[in-house]
Amino acid sequence: FKNIIYFLATFGILVTPWFIWSRIILHISSDLISQNFFQNGQSLIDFFWIRPVNFFNATLPVYLLHYPFNLNNLVLDSSVTIPGAIGILIFGFSLMYLYECSFEKNKTFFVYIPSLLLIFIFSNQAVPTLHGLQGPVALLLLVGVVQIQKMFSNTKILFTLLSSQIVINIFLLGNYFYSLV
Repeated sequence: FKNIIYFLATFGILVTPWFIWSRIILHISSDLISQNFFQNGQSLIDFFWIRPVNFFNATLPVYLLHYPFNLNNLVLDSSVTIPGAIGILIFGFSLMYLYECSFEKNKTFFVYIPSLLLIFIFSNQAVPTLHGLQGPVALLLLVGVVQIQKMFSNTKILFTLLSSQIVINIFLLGNYFYSLV
């Protein structure tokens, strides 16, 4: 009983500021269903079609499909996708790890289920990566590095791949911020 009281008190301390801010100060609804699930005037086909669109936009490097090349669009669009958050070099290794890993042996991947289901709540073109995919992104980054270590026993290769990803990120963000000035 004592643990339940501690849990409820902690929950209240963490959630109360959000309710005060959203409901009392800003007067906005915090209901995920009413805000995102039903869109006025949306056709039935669009109600279903937007879900795979949001899923693919969040989980695949679709930002690489933009033509003509525009660095600002590339940086902005990659920043709201899982491959962009992890880094395109590490993302491939993360996928290899997921492919090779037995789901029955590694229960850690249950964290992906609610996160991926959250993507399907949006009936509009949304950025679901910002709404609950932070945990899976961190886990994919971790398993990507683990996969690199499994594949290459040489730490120089691991260092080179991770350094290359950091250099790519610095270059992209540096150019983006330079273009804003």
